Amino acid sequence: MPAPRPWHLLPPGDVPPRGRTTLPIVRRGIDHGTVILGDVEPTPPEEPDAAFAASEPVLIPGVLGDALEVADDHVVATWQAFEGFREGARLLPEVEARLEDAAPFLYAGSSFDLEEPREIEKVFVDVPAADTPHGRRIRDLWAKLSWIAEDEADTSLRIRMSFGHEATKDWLQPEVRAAWTDALTARMFPETRLVTDNEVVRGFLGDVLAAPHRLGECIVYSNAPGGGAVFHHDADPGQHGVAIAQLLGATVWLACPRAELAVHVAAVAARIGGPQRLQTAEGVASSFDVASDADLYRLLNATPELTRELAEAERLFVLRPGDVLILPSHGPEHCAWHAVFGVGAQPSLGLSFGIFDAVPEMQGLPPRR
Repeated sequence: MPAPRPWHLLPPGDVPPRGRTTLPIVRRGIDHGTVILGDVEPTPPEEPDAAFAASEPVLIPGVLGDALEVADDHVVATWQAFEGFREGARLLPEVEARLEDAAPFLYAGSSFDLEEPREIEKVFVDVPAADTPHGRRIRDLWAKLSWIAEDEADTSLRIRMSFGHEATKDWLQPEVRAAWTDALTARMFPETRLVTDNEVVRGFLGDVLAAPHRLGECIVYSNAPGGGAVFHHDADPGQHGVAIAQLLGATVWLACPRAELAVHVAAVAARIGGPQRLQTAEGVASSFDVASDADLYRLLNATPELTRELAEAERLFVLRPGDVLILPSHGPEHCAWHAVFGVGAQPSLGLSFGIFDAVPEMQGLPPRR
């Protein structure tokens, strides 16, 4: 008899048992099945350090604990802001309200990228030279509001906090603006400190990285029911992975190491008669880096059989308020690929942070409140 699991997946069309909590997972019109919550609580991996080293997801359930209740006012305010954005509200008034009297941050302008269909608005913030320890103005810190998908039916939204030019990936540089962006994030979204100040999360990352680290490039996101993000990875140079935190509602994730994902995709392709070139793990792996491979995209993101395959391999995770999921990245060949489904009756609220080496300590940062 199989061991009990905290959740399992019913294929599309199967009738869920009565009396169980169910989470239908439908993303942009494609039914991937129904998650049934079990009788046992999720637990971290038995050897989380080894799991991180192997690019496997590391779930830390309920780690935000009572601190999440303390931050409830901030969490609800952010959720309500996203509801306003869905109705057409501007980002700028929200930024101004959140930074009211929050010296030394000053509004420096807004932009709208007409060539990026997902971008809604980007708000820039500077720090005057007089308020920096080196006497030079800090420029181009920003908050960007955008849709998660190009599908107009998916109202999932996110706000990314960063700095500099996106095209040249300035944010990957360990420069002083990274530290100022983190300070701006804490001012605008105090609930982010639930993760950045969490001793368990920071202690685990300190152990596995064996070096000082920072949680930065924060994204505050609100996945709408029936929406979410397709399979992707975060194997950028110098980034050790991402930390995902659930604040309100629930989300369903598929996550596993790149090499393992290739094996599962190949198995499904062979089973359903997919393209011959994608019926081996080697063929799938060689196609991962081809952005225009429509067959692979369809297998990864629009094939319920793959979702079922990954669920059977225990690579499906349900994140509920207080949970944190660590997705390691040790480079393009050794990283955790992941996808997310928005579930439930209402949009959810969550956070993600890139895991980076620490920026050298900087004197003169504004105090965190």
